[in-house]
Amino acid sequence: MPRYSHVFEGITDPRRSHATRHDLHEMLMIALLTVSGCETCTDMAQFGRKKKTFLRRFMTLKHGIPSHDDLSKLFNCLNPRNLTGAAQICGTAGLRPQVQLQLR
Repeated sequence: MPRYSHVFEGITDPRRSHATRHDLHEMLMIALLTVSGCETCTDMAQFGRKKKTFLRRFMTLKHGIPSHDDLSKLFNCLNPRNLTGAAQICGTAGLRPQVQLQLR
């Protein structure tokens, strides 16, 4: 995912070493792609499972799609202030999720 890593530059991983199975930047990218259609971590995980083939185009997903529990744990310990830079970069660059989420 080197093409998009600059979006999350400066965001440090708050998870402890035993809880870092999934790549931080990949988890954040899944969350970013779901901003316009998902409300919960369960929605994000479901999006990831449904769009796994698409996501593998630019992500390694070494351990598969993070579960809703993995995403919840990350967002519970992540400082929201650390995400403002990523949000500003996306807004400035005009990056918007281009994937339509169809859960039903």
